[in-house]
Amino acid sequence: RNVLVNEVVPSFMETDLTSGTDRVSIGQIKAASPMKRLPNPEEVADVIVFLASPQAAHMSGQRLVVTGGAPPFL
Repeated sequence: RNVLVNEVVPSFMETDLTSGTDRVSIGQIKAASPMKRLPNPEEVADVIVFLASPQAAHMSGQRLVVTGGAPPFL
């Protein structure tokens, strides 16, 4: 009872962990995004903070896709 379950689905992000990824592949992912860039970790964290805030108190069962408009599978 009173448990809210939501999901955050970020796209590929440029981080230290992904720094070894082929630049061509990253360029293709960026090109597929309407925003022509990758989200940064802080932008994804902002979505998570929102879900943990009182403003999301009546949200449950939602999938928030943080990809800048690109399909989440890229």
